Amino acid sequence: MIKKGTHCDPEHKNICNGVSANNGTSLLYCCKTHCRNVLGDMNNCGRCGVKCKFGERCCNGSCISVVYNDNHCGKCNKKCPYGVKCDYGSCGYA
Repeated sequence: MIKKGTHCDPEHKNICNGVSANNGTSLLYCCKTHCRNVLGDMNNCGRCGVKCKFGERCCNGSCISVVYNDNHCGKCNKKCPYGVKCDYGSCGYA
């Protein structure tokens, strides 16, 4: 079983490229010299070398703003209740 952080060699046979891990919640790729989860790694979001900006999280391979997003409030997939807005990463901040 290959885990996130496992050493890999991008020049040769990449042991982790495209490997599913954690019951399908992770997708590993060889970024530089280590296996990284491109579905949730802030420095390798969606593919190697894609860095999320301040206030964003890597949610299922996409950089998503979690500061004012009602579907990803403060973290990935944290939905605010119907009618409650996400402010500063908290549902119903005011």
